[in-house]
Amino acid sequence: IRMVTGVQTCALPISRAAASSNLAEFVLKTGLRSLAIFGILEDLTRASKSKDANEREGAMVAFETLFRKVGLAGGADPFFVPLLPVILDRYQESGKAEVIKDAAEKAAKQLVRLSPPELAPKIIEELFLVIEGGAKWRSKVGALELLATFATTAKDQVAESLGDYVPRLSGAMRDTKPEVSLVDVGAKFWFSPTRS
Repeated sequence: IRMVTGVQTCALPISRAAASSNLAEFVLKTGLRSLAIFGILEDLTRASKSKDANEREGAMVAFETLFRKVGLAGGADPFFVPLLPVILDRYQESGKAEVIKDAAEKAAKQLVRLSPPELAPKIIEELFLVIEGGAKWRSKVGALELLATFATTAKDQVAESLGDYVPRLSGAMRDTKPEVSLVDVGAKFWFSPTRS
């Protein structure tokens, strides 16, 4: 689809934002099925792994715009939630490519911010895929920070599964990379208002 190519090839941030907005408007007009029918998310996922920095940044900007404009209402979560590990993978960007990391952070935070408390367990499981998997340390830190937000935004859902979540966090607390082990997500879960 030409709109996805536009998002990937725009060199200027304003052009990339406009192309992303057009893509989101297209999805709103044609419905969520267009994400699958036209392979939009597959193309953006592929672009997020490209060697071309413009393509990687374009994919992150497009994800954030889709999350913000399309939202999670109306059944978008099966399309958007599985993208979280792909987005967190871009947290590794640094140096000249740090704008890609910034765009990835915006996209991930937007997805988590939009999610209703009932969707928290599904998103938390995606975050645990990153935390418990072979992700690099910056991705793990990002996942842990996002996970910590659910202690306040989805208190009841976290409380229901606290006995499962806390032991799963122990590996991250013992991570050899200090940046990972110092994230205070465990404390937020353990001492959050969810505990009575």
